[in-house]
Amino acid sequence: MSQHHYDVIALGSSRATRIALTLLAKRGWRTLVLDEAGPAASVQPLSSLHLDRLLENLVSASTKCSPPPFQLISEDIRIDFNGAAPLKEELAREFPEASERIGEFLTDLKYLGNALEESLFDSGGLPSLGIASRLRFSRQLFKKRLTSRKLNKPLDKALEELGDGKVTEAMATLFAGLALVPHETLSVAEAALLWHWATRPGGISPAELDEILENRYRQFRGAQEKLSRLQEFMTEGGRPVGIVLKGGHECTARHYLIGSATALPLLPAFLCDRLKAPETASRTLHAELTGDISPLLAPEVIQAAPFPLRLTFAPSPGNTSCTVQYAAPLQEKAPSEQEIIARLAQVLPFCTINFAGEDLLEHSDDPAGKTAAKAFPAGASPIRCGRQSLLCSETMVLPHLGTLGGVILGLSTANYLLKRLDKKGKT
Repeated sequence: MSQHHYDVIALGSSRATRIALTLLAKRGWRTLVLDEAGPAASVQPLSSLHLDRLLENLVSASTKCSPPPFQLISEDIRIDFNGAAPLKEELAREFPEASERIGEFLTDLKYLGNALEESLFDSGGLPSLGIASRLRFSRQLFKKRLTSRKLNKPLDKALEELGDGKVTEAMATLFAGLALVPHETLSVAEAALLWHWATRPGGISPAELDEILENRYRQFRGAQEKLSRLQEFMTEGGRPVGIVLKGGHECTARHYLIGSATALPLLPAFLCDRLKAPETASRTLHAELTGDISPLLAPEVIQAAPFPLRLTFAPSPGNTSCTVQYAAPLQEKAPSEQEIIARLAQVLPFCTINFAGEDLLEHSDDPAGKTAAKAFPAGASPIRCGRQSLLCSETMVLPHLGTLGGVILGLSTANYLLKRLDKKGKT
């Protein structure tokens, strides 16, 4: 039986896993990922402090451009964000009596999101990788005068303080559309990060990020196999000691990453007992549009009620493509294509809509759909799931933050492992 030793082996692949392994491989550590089909790429442009630092690390550049415009549309309102008109004017037009209150709420959220992301980055990552990480994060929060009580406050409680049903409904739709989960599941901290990212300059598409990670991982000689080749996960005394691939090839490692829910059935019970597999509730539909599209529509639209749709338009040969993302109502039957078409017809009355296919997006949603975060980060599962084992799947750790949650988790995991690997040195 042939044998090979790695510093880190990842079972399954999320975007967070690929970020962590690419950074580790760049530092010269031996990595192996047992990969499967990659995650469905969100079409929403990405921008964050963590992403800037990641790009500077991998390609010696970050992105600097205006934040992409998007709209919130319902039967009786339309608000342009990041558009030609200042947000203050947009809010005054739609909510003349509450515009100042909404503006202050969103300004406070943006400040909180920026301060929170800086705190996460300056403390070296998520505060859930041990006592030392929690202390570092707490010190950063103290410097910025942030409190856990404020961060963990449920978003729906904060929205109630706006004191207007129409305003509350509009803001609830906005954040549900940004997160693609019911707004009741969000904490103020998560809403702040989402709002900061949505209005922050810069931007790169998830597809571009994935291409950079793939190219750099190969350049740094990271190893890759198919997850379907995994034959056995070997354990001894309650800890992993290696894997066996089909054909008898044995691999050992110092650390193991669980990269996706796909890998859970292949793992021993002691690793899975504390983990919660994501419930796929969010979907992406791809449509081709023929006909006239209103020039007043932004490239991205969040459409309200009865559940938010996030629409992204892009030119395609001879017509326009439209990516439709939505969170299916929990404990209810997912809407049919005809129901989705009827919704789209409200903003695309002069278009013919033809669906080209569907990709499933993983989101870990609370079964009741009403449980807000009890602590930051709000994860369905802990990161540390056993001796030498870490969970590195954003849909299971940071289920409400999408692709950018994967960037934070990937950098946090890399920082955590690099400290341990650098301290022990190569063998």
